[in-house]
Amino acid sequence: MKLRNKKTVFKVVLAVLVVVVIIAAAVPLYVGLRYERVVERRLPEWVARATDTLYRVTVEDVSISLFSKNITVRGLRIFPDSAKVAALKAKKDLPPTLFTLKVQRLSLKSIEWAGFIADRNFSCKALQAAHPELVVEKVDAALVSSEKPAETRQDLHQLQIDEIELLKPDIKFTTWQASHPQSFHLKGGRVRLLQWLFDPSAPRDSSLFFYARSGSIDFDSAIITQYKQLYNLQTGRFHFSTPEKKLVIRDLDVKPLFSSAEFYKASGHGQELFTVRIPNLTAEGFNWEDISKGRFILRALNLRDPYLRVYLDRHYPRDKEKQRLIPSQTLLKAAFPISVDTVHVANATIRYVEKSDKTGQEGTVPFDKCWGTITNVTNLPEQRAQHAVCRADLKGMAWGSKLSAAFQFNLQQEGGGFEAHIQQGPLEGQRVNELTRALALVEIASLKLQSADVNLRFDGHTLRGSSTVRYNDLKLKLLKEDEGELDRRGILSLVVNKALIYPDNPMEGEKVRQVTPAVTKGRTQSFFNLLWSALRRGLLLTAGRNDGLADFAEKKGK
Repeated sequence: MKLRNKKTVFKVVLAVLVVVVIIAAAVPLYVGLRYERVVERRLPEWVARATDTLYRVTVEDVSISLFSKNITVRGLRIFPDSAKVAALKAKKDLPPTLFTLKVQRLSLKSIEWAGFIADRNFSCKALQAAHPELVVEKVDAALVSSEKPAETRQDLHQLQIDEIELLKPDIKFTTWQASHPQSFHLKGGRVRLLQWLFDPSAPRDSSLFFYARSGSIDFDSAIITQYKQLYNLQTGRFHFSTPEKKLVIRDLDVKPLFSSAEFYKASGHGQELFTVRIPNLTAEGFNWEDISKGRFILRALNLRDPYLRVYLDRHYPRDKEKQRLIPSQTLLKAAFPISVDTVHVANATIRYVEKSDKTGQEGTVPFDKCWGTITNVTNLPEQRAQHAVCRADLKGMAWGSKLSAAFQFNLQQEGGGFEAHIQQGPLEGQRVNELTRALALVEIASLKLQSADVNLRFDGHTLRGSSTVRYNDLKLKLLKEDEGELDRRGILSLVVNKALIYPDNPMEGEKVRQVTPAVTKGRTQSFFNLLWSALRRGLLLTAGRNDGLADFAEKKGK
């Protein structure tokens, strides 16, 4: 009997344990399923309440684990209510920005349920969004209300997340300028934000990085597009870290969207066509707080292996309404504060190319293997008051010969005043025939350049200075254009070589000739063209037995 009672008690206890286990497993499951339905139902309510019913939200699936305090949302989509937007647009009462967000999978880990259930505060250890697609549009100012929005009751006090991670994001920002769109597209890579806190009642803190104490962004590419743009700007890897205060950009590429002929047809005017490639760009001292305030302040900007090509086709007339500026003028007229202590240039390649309207051929001024620094690049008034000069010191090769160029730009002169000192080493004259044939209808039969030393000063109106070019055995062959071909003018060439030019500098028994070129800058003349015009005039004045020859040659070359 006792044995039977023991067995009965054992069975009862076992049954109770089974029931307890079932309940222990079922209750969280039931609660989890219940909260999944609550989240699915209330998520649209939260978004609508937080945005004054401007946005709608849909989800494909929600799963909750009470044990691990995790929530996973799949197929999340937040988007503006089209009817609400249309109504606000008609009243010109739209908010400054609109956005659309799509996320394939959103994971929230280690959620603090108390604040979540109370619908007041929300905090969790981590948020991870896989393949988020965010489109942010800055609304045309004409459609935005000029009145300050009324303060609304904040139902949610705080959002706090220890770590936010965006995997392979696709982010597009669109702004409007003069009713024309401009977009900035970031794609791929990873975004990480640490100690993220959104508190609607707290004052704005510019030291935060998208509401985070620290973070990093690492995109696979960035592309900037503009309405009726003539250029395309894009990059490869784009990395920034707040602790390092360093921005790294790979394969920065600025190039025309068209061929040169299509470019000039689209622009309608003769203007420089720029092509820029920078495989490696590093910005040191890149402070997010400065950037958030609209200030571009750097300790150093490092450019490795950059390529710059400036192209000008003289078949097209200049836009007489558009003034071409000296680099320092462009800096001073920038719409935002700029200060870069030092720009380091390593192994740069520079090309200035002109296409003659007389010959239809192109002449190139090359500058290869260029190394150097540019210091005190700033438009800050207090910094200009202490250091009024921006210096650029560059050394490289031109036509296989050593070339150095030193510039001093006056940052206190609005007229763009600058000084230049250019030195050229020994050079065989035939190397520049591609340039002289195209632009001057002249072929160099022989020339041994020993050295060139040029000092120039621009006062905001005229570029003038001194030019000393030492050379031997100068002989020229004059050309004429005949149905697209360049033919030699033998008799005229003989006259020029015998009577109009000096074969040497210095001539035997004479002093070295030093000339003083002067070029008045035209309103539509670029910095590159102004500099090249002064150098060319110095060469012509040195070689010619009278100034009239230089004037004649320049007139023929224009």
